[in-house]
Amino acid sequence: TANRKFAEKVMEVYEPGYMVWVHDYHLILLPSYILRRHHTAHIGLFLHSPFPASDVFRSIAMREELLRAMLNADLIGFLLFEYTRNFLTSCKRLLGLEYEFKRGGFLGVEYGGRHVMVQVSTFGVSPSQLSLHLHADAQARAASEL
Repeated sequence: TANRKFAEKVMEVYEPGYMVWVHDYHLILLPSYILRRHHTAHIGLFLHSPFPASDVFRSIAMREELLRAMLNADLIGFLLFEYTRNFLTSCKRLLGLEYEFKRGGFLGVEYGGRHVMVQVSTFGVSPSQLSLHLHADAQARAASEL
């Protein structure tokens, strides 16, 4: 599968202490494949797409495998609190896992002897910051031409 091939490529360049970031649902099994090869790998998973409500998610045939794969990440990020809540509700209803609030705005889930952090991470582009950086780059180019 694509997730296995990605895991092979990641392991070709992985060094202990690296943080592997996995982005979006098509690589949702990747954390499991990475951990099978390197048990202490640090993995972040960010879903850019919505996570469905638990009543919808439980209609998926491989629902528990998908949740377990996600929980093999050290940090799971979602764009909106609603998606985070849907994920945590699915963890509770399908796997019997509870969550707790942690310092720094994180939610935590205990899974397989590990603490998995779950976070809402909305982001966007700040026009003023972008303009500032673009202006600084233009100034640097002009200075180098002198």
